[in-house]
Amino acid sequence: MTDERIKEFKQELAQLLIKYDVSIGFTCGEFSDIYGLYDDQVIIQDNKTRENIVETGSWWLYAEDLK
Repeated sequence: MTDERIKEFKQELAQLLIKYDVSIGFTCGEFSDIYGLYDDQVIIQDNKTRENIVETGSWWLYAEDLK
């Protein structure tokens, strides 16, 4: 990916996050500790309600997770 395409991608993603008032984050289960992470996954969360609107079930976010 060229520098210009990376710049365009970041701008478009930022605009979508603002438009839908969401954040992309990483979360894990409440019993995770220094011995391991449980229920760890990338999420997209509504900023107002704190509801997870997408849960990937893994450390990666793929287009398939959004379908």
